[in-house]
Amino acid sequence: MRIRQAVLALLENACRYASTGGSLRCETEKLPDGSVIIRLLDRGPGFPEDMQAVAINPFWRGDPSRSRATGGTGLGLSVARAIAIAHGGHLQLANRTGGGAVVQIYLQRE
Repeated sequence: MRIRQAVLALLENACRYASTGGSLRCETEKLPDGSVIIRLLDRGPGFPEDMQAVAINPFWRGDPSRSRATGGTGLGLSVARAIAIAHGGHLQLANRTGGGAVVQIYLQRE
């Protein structure tokens, strides 16, 4: 149930911040060690070059002009990260070549 919550939070972020990119793809991958990756790729603005700003600040917003009233709580990535960690995994953020973002939830084999 919590993994679903994490994926929905990431989808909501992508729909909100990357809607102008026109493309959102969700993939799953099983790694040779049995762990799993849930990957969301978009063609929006991506993350800032200083990825530490996103990793450190739980209320980071992709669009500084958005407020809580127009852009949610700003907790989507933090919630997804906490859920991944609680399930023995982690969250990875990256920018795509050609523009956009990749967010991956890594879950270890039980």
